[in-house]
Parts: sequence; structure tokens; C-alpha cells
Amino acid sequence: MVAFVQAVLPPAGPVLNGSGDNAIDTTPNHQTQNEYNVRIDQNFGQKNTVFFRYSAINSLLATSGGLPGLVKHGSIPGRNWGASYVHVFNPSLVLQAQYARTTNQDNSETRFTNAPADLVIRLVSSIVSWGVRRGRRRHIDSQPRN
Repeated sequence: MVAFVQAVLPPAGPVLNGSGDNAIDTTPNHQTQNEYNVRIDQNFGQKNTVFFRYSAINSLLATSGGLPGLVKHGSIPGRNWGASYVHVFNPSLVLQAQYARTTNQDNSETRFTNAPADLVIRLVSSIVSWGVRRGRRRHIDSQPRN
């Protein structure tokens, strides 16, 4: 695990400010967002009314994953549909039927932009060596004591 942490995290550097920070993440924050709305209203005489609405949003972002060199890419698409029908039978009796549907997703991935080529090998070897050390410890603990 030590090899993994050393490969991923930058070495501690000098204190950069009064709050004790020793790393600055200069990863820029980029966001593109497009929103669309369409609405149609129609009266069919004095007793029937219909409306339909469609709204959409598409948001793309690239921002810091929390460490220098770790970038989060994401897309957040959303959709909303709505429709309504109103029929007036008489002033004291009205029928209204409505339907709506909303969908939303939050798709993202976080990746290192400058990870060393042998990161996976380092990670696997540190996990294996940790397991071997743990297994030896169990073997020693399971030996009968005099």
C-alpha cells in the first residue's frame, strides 16, 4: 500500500501558506451546459384544452478529482415531459388528465492524468506483499505456545 500511495500522491513539499497546505491543485474547472424548453398550448373550442411541454438539459464537466493530476469527467443529461388535457362538461364538472415523466443521470469517471506506467504493478505487488505479511503473522499466531 505504501508503494501505491507514493505513486499516487505527490511527495510532501514545503508549506505554501499559513494554513499548512503543501499542494496546490491547479486543475481548471470546465462546464458546458445547454438547456432547451418547448411548450405547446392549444384550445379546441371553449371546452377542450391541451398542452405539452418538453425540457432538456445537457451538462458536461471536467473538474478536479481532489488531488493534483486527478481529473473528474462527467455528463449530466436530464429530460422532462409533461402533458395535460382539460375538458369542461359544464361549469360544475371538469375533467383534467395529466402525465409527466422525468429522467436524470449523473455519469462520471475520475482518472489520473499523470499516473506512472507501472502503477498497476506497484499496486498489485503492494497488495500481495501485505497479504504475505499478514499470512505470516497468522501462521506465527497459530503456533502453539509453551
